[in-house]
This record gives sequence, C-alpha cells and structure tokens, in this order.
Amino acid sequence: WELAETVYSSQDPDKATGDALEALCLLTGTFRQAASPTSATLYLTGANTTAIPAGNQAQTASVPVITFATLADATLALADVWLATTSYAVDDVVENDGDIYLCTVAGVSAGSGGPLTSVYGANINDNGVTWRWVGEGEAYATVAAEATVNGPNVVSATQIRTIATPVGGWSGVQNMLDAVPGTDLQTDESLRLQRGLD
Repeated sequence: WELAETVYSSQDPDKATGDALEALCLLTGTFRQAASPTSATLYLTGANTTAIPAGNQAQTASVPVITFATLADATLALADVWLATTSYAVDDVVENDGDIYLCTVAGVSAGSGGPLTSVYGANINDNGVTWRWVGEGEAYATVAAEATVNGPNVVSATQIRTIATPVGGWSGVQNMLDAVPGTDLQTDESLRLQRGLD
C-alpha cells in the first residue's frame, strides 16, 4: 500500500517531490531553478604586465570565509598617474605614491598631494573629488569572479581582499561594490508555485 501510494503521489503536482515533481513540471514547460554562485567584480593591483590566469582565487576577510575564483585571464596595466587640478569622473582609476585609487564622486582634484590613504572603504576627499583606495601597486585590472560554492552569500564591498592563490607581481585584490548573491536550489514548494503560474 505504501508503494502504491508513493507511485500515485508521484503523479500529483501537489504531492510529488524531487525528480517526480520535476517530471510533472516539464509538462507545463516549468524547470527547477538551479543553484548559482555569488558573483563579484574584483579589482586586482600590483606590478605592470603581471598576468593572472583565470581560476586564481581570493577570499573574504571576515568569517565565514568565502572563496571566489576569477572567470577570465587578467593582465595588470599601468593606471594613469594622479594629476593636480584635473577633472575626474566616477570610475576613473589613478595611481598615486605606489597605490591605486578609484574615483567614486566626480570633481576637480586638489592643487597638490592627491589621495594617500590606504584604508579599506574609507572615502578620501581630494578637493572636489572623492576616492577609495583599491590596493598597492602601479597597475590594475578588473575581472569577474564567482564564489566556489553556490548559495545566496552576502558579501559587502571591500570584503574580498585576501589573495588565496599568490602570483608574483599580484599584490592586492578588492571588490569595490557589493557582490551579487547567488541562489540555492529551488525548493519543491517554490517549484509547485512556479508551475501554477506558468
């Protein structure tokens, strides 16, 4: 009787689970949403022409430690040198005194000095421009990366900052924006609701 009930339930969308539910959902063109990894854009800093192959890893500085792997090859290229009394736009990147900085508020830079702070997440006022420190070096690259495990991990800006797979010439890594959370495998309950809408 239990076996018969199991077989009978496998044909009822309100009772079926797992593979049986997925098979029923195919009749309406409904597919279970797969799990996906959290994604982020990483700024890599260091020496000019340093090659960082895809698959290299960086980790969050806080617990739990979440590891991210780069999705493409990257080669560090020289950043423009910071200049006094110069107009800068959001997302401009400069090198000043051996460090890389990202412009977060546009404006005209000061008459001398430039950004000099090396504090994660700190806003650095430069006359009318606001900068954020990216990392040590004269060169940089940006690259997409994904967490090595699936799931809706919450990773705030500046939290990915530990190099897990060192490469000569690569001295810094940082996510300047919040990561985009991934997803868990869609539950049976959620899949049933989705099937009802399709």
